Parts: sequence; C-alpha cells; structure tokens
Amino acid sequence: MPLMYPLGILFFILNFYCEKLLFCRFYRKTFEFDESLPFHAVRLMKYAVFIHLLMNCFMFTDKRLMTPKDYTTEMHYRPKLETPSRFFERRYDDLHSRSVVYLFIGLVVLYCFYRTCIQPCCNLCKKCGERKKAFNLQDK
Repeated sequence: MPLMYPLGILFFILNFYCEKLLFCRFYRKTFEFDESLPFHAVRLMKYAVFIHLLMNCFMFTDKRLMTPKDYTTEMHYRPKLETPSRFFERRYDDLHSRSVVYLFIGLVVLYCFYRTCIQPCCNLCKKCGERKKAFNLQDK
C-alpha cells in the first residue's frame, strides 16, 4: 500500500506533462480538413456496406447461431481430413443459408454492373448534353 503513493504521484506527473504536450502540439486546429474529407468518407461507405454484408453472410449461415431443429454439433465442426469445398457445402446446405449467399453475390454483381455499364453510359449522356448546350451557345 505505501508503494501506491509514489506510483500515483508519478502517474499524475507524467499524465500532466503528456496532456500538456498533446494540448500544445496535437490538439490544435488543423488546416487539412476541407470538403474532400466528407466525400472520401462517403466513397468508403459503400465498401463498409459490402464488408457488413459479408459478415452477415457468415453470421446468418453459422448453424450454431441460427440453429435448426435437426442440428447437431457433428454437422458443424469440420473433420481434419475434410476438404474446404465439403465444409462450405455443409455450411450452405439449406435454403436459408443459400439465400443469404445468393443475395450477397447478387448485390455484388448488380454493383459491378452499375459501375461498368450504367454509370459510364450516364456520364457519356451528360457529356453529350453539355456538348450540345455548348454547341448551341456557339451558334447563337
């Protein structure tokens, strides 16, 4: 117990100087925040959604969490000599598990289709519209 007093004093002295240093050097207003930071955060949001869907895929297909009536522990744990393909066949053997996986795959395919086909066409239409407006303004 007597050792706690010097350790407490040492902690508070070090804490005081660390907080003072952080307050003077690191907690000042930064000049690097501008309108690009929220746009970057929004761009990262779509990846967070896909990672969240992937985690949902693993959570909903985990038979220890969503236990069917005919489930036994022998069904879940992979034997040592079992191949990974057989493990995933057992994991996605019912309609509920497969529907979650199909939903995830479908969303990924739709997003890829949107990014590779629909978005470039929309951008092309916008550029063509801008060119028509610019051409019409030049004629007048």
